Amino acid sequence: MPEAPELGSLQLAWLEELGLDRRLLSRYTVRTETAPAQETPKQAGSPEAAHIPGVAAGDAASSAPAADSASTRDGVAAARGLLRSLLGKKDAAPLPLPAVPEDRPSAKTTEAAPEPGTLDALRHAVLHCQACALHQDRGTGVFGEGNTQSPAWLVIGEAPGTMDDRVGAPFQGRSGELLRAMLKAAGADASADVFFTNVVKCRPIANRPPVAEEVAQCGLHLRSQVALLQPGRILALGRVAAAALTGQDADLESLRGKVWQYECVSGRRIPVIATYHPGWLLTHPYHKAGAWQDLRLARDLGKD
Repeated sequence: MPEAPELGSLQLAWLEELGLDRRLLSRYTVRTETAPAQETPKQAGSPEAAHIPGVAAGDAASSAPAADSASTRDGVAAARGLLRSLLGKKDAAPLPLPAVPEDRPSAKTTEAAPEPGTLDALRHAVLHCQACALHQDRGTGVFGEGNTQSPAWLVIGEAPGTMDDRVGAPFQGRSGELLRAMLKAAGADASADVFFTNVVKCRPIANRPPVAEEVAQCGLHLRSQVALLQPGRILALGRVAAAALTGQDADLESLRGKVWQYECVSGRRIPVIATYHPGWLLTHPYHKAGAWQDLRLARDLGKD
């Protein structure tokens, strides 16, 4: 069996460029290149080039490309010959040179921006928002999920939790399971009738309640979100959401049991019902009866 040929580093590079699998090339040894060290050409205009006798402006810079071009031609010829021998084609036609990549913007930079005034554009703005300090520690912004075509229910919580931040969707874990079960009992299909979101789109550290500045900054996104979704009713979960949607700086108990009106930028008024957050109900189950009363009030909106 013939001994595996030795390849130079330039040959290996060109063989990889021509499409050979690196695993195939790993069978061949790499020849140590012992060419005498050459002094790096001085760049024209540099202080060193100015002191080289007989070097005019531009000569030092133009010498390096010429050497590189000759070395490249030798490498291409050697790579072609070796590739033909590896493939057993002594008289094979010369392989084409690899195509030179065009200098074009990456796919990321050429991707079309979302159309202004759409939910996609708003989602993009939310996921890249840096209006407050919460963006510094977020895993991902949580825009919301669910039916975007005039949902019957828009359910708004306070802020994403740890698991929400990890997966990029609101109301994950046990609180989300409880919320969906409650909505189902009220006749709402969570997969078809509801859009879920939060007042604040980034998780506060240690799941603390969002502060006024964070609510104010994210409130701009929420206002646009409500206007674009055009829901039939809004269910505000917890004091922060209830205060943001009703405009009342009051405790949750005083906001429950009433139908508030949220006015969109278009002037349309959307009924708002405030109730307990499902996370609170998990640790205070005796409030579930009150939450059920709130859900019935929301469910019966619009009925004669």
